[in-house]
Amino acid sequence: MQAQPRSLGYQVTSMAKAVLMGSILALAPVGVLTTAIAPAVAEAATPAAAEQEAAQTLRSKLQALPGFSADFKQVVTNVQEEVLSQSEGRIYLQHPDRFMMHTTSPDELALYTYQGDIYYYDAAVNQVSIFALDRSLSNPLLLLTSKDESLWNEYRVAQSDNRFTLIPHEVQDIRSVTIAFAEGEHTNEQGQSYQLLESLIIRMDDGNSNFYLFSQQQGSAQDSDFDFALPDDVEMDDMR
Repeated sequence: MQAQPRSLGYQVTSMAKAVLMGSILALAPVGVLTTAIAPAVAEAATPAAAEQEAAQTLRSKLQALPGFSADFKQVVTNVQEEVLSQSEGRIYLQHPDRFMMHTTSPDELALYTYQGDIYYYDAAVNQVSIFALDRSLSNPLLLLTSKDESLWNEYRVAQSDNRFTLIPHEVQDIRSVTIAFAEGEHTNEQGQSYQLLESLIIRMDDGNSNFYLFSQQQGSAQDSDFDFALPDDVEMDDMR
C-alpha cells in the first residue's frame, strides 16, 4: 500500500470511536484540568447576538492562524475526575481541512485527513478505519480548519477572554468543546495578528473529559508533516 499523507493524530479508546464521528482533544496536570474544565458556566444560555459575536471572533482567530504544529499531552478523566488514561504526541493543522494527530505514547495512533476522508490508524491491531469527511461534520476537530457554514451552524459559542466553548444545538456524544488560545500575538504573512492554540477540552455526554495541553507551538505546518506511511500489511476497515 502506498504511503499516504497523514493529518491529526490522537488517542482513541472505546470512547474515541464515538469521538471520531462527533468528538476531539488536550492535556495538563490534573490540578490544571480541574481549573480548565470549570468554565461550564459557558454552557449557560447566552443572547443570540453574543453567541454570534463569539462565533465570529473564534472563526477569525482560527482563520488568521497560518498553520499550527505542537506537542500535545492528553489526560482523559471521568466524572469523578479520576484519570482514566494519559498520552502524548504531535499535532499539525493547516487550512483547509487538513489535520494530523499522531499519538506516540503509550501506544501509536493516528487520526488524520487524506484526500477528503478521515483515517484512524491503530498500530496495536495494525488496522486503519476510513470515514467519509462529509459524513463526519459533527466532528469538532474539523472546526479548527474548516470554513463550512453547515458545520459551524451545529454549535453555539460562548467566549470568556481567550477561551471559547462550543455547545452542540442537538444532543450528541459530545457535550461541549472548549478551545483556548495562548497569550501573546504573532503576525502572519498577510500582516494579520494571530494567537497560538494553548489547549483543547472535549467533554463527553457520559461525563468523561479529554483534556489536551499544547507545548512547543508554532504557527506553521509543512506538507511533509501530513505524510503518514501505513504498513503494507495493514488491515483496512472502510466505513465510507
